[in-house]
Amino acid sequence: MLSMIDWRNGFKPFKIIFEENARNGQITWRKRLSSKPFRLLFRQERQAIASGKGKMEQGTVNMLIPIIGAVIVFVSGLVTWYLNERSKRIYEEYKRKEDKYSALIRSLRGFYVDSFNKELQTEFLNQLNLCWMYCPDEVIHKAYNFLLMVHTAQKYSDEEKEKAVGELILTIRKDLISKKPLVKTNLKPEDFRYLRAT
Repeated sequence: MLSMIDWRNGFKPFKIIFEENARNGQITWRKRLSSKPFRLLFRQERQAIASGKGKMEQGTVNMLIPIIGAVIVFVSGLVTWYLNERSKRIYEEYKRKEDKYSALIRSLRGFYVDSFNKELQTEFLNQLNLCWMYCPDEVIHKAYNFLLMVHTAQKYSDEEKEKAVGELILTIRKDLISKKPLVKTNLKPEDFRYLRAT
């Protein structure tokens, strides 16, 4: 190290250190904060505040404290409001889904062999049409798959029909447990089917 010079750059004391490179003999310099002048600087600031010269700076600090406090209170209130509204929306959407899914499951009885209730079948189809507004894609696909199994023109075994119902109920359960709002879909217009009970 060739030499060291202390400088004051505003309130940031630093050292400029000149070094000679051993390989090529070039002199380089770098700036480094100095720790020793900081103690002197803080002592001088305390003396300036005590003598009255630092009143303006202290007054500025005193003025900024309530402003910063108000900003913190406002931002925390805004964040709290947003989180409350978001949780309310998620809960309301969950309740709406639960009610719609309950009606959909109740109307499944119309497809049982011993009942074949046309009104319940029509209710199921109406609820399935409403599923396009709030259900994930998988629920709609499973419901259409179930309808394919119970269609009168097709011959499927009772085990296959029971499996299709089980898959539909399980998909509904997974959707309710996830409590995630529906944000995207891969369904296309041609996926929609207008069906009637026969």
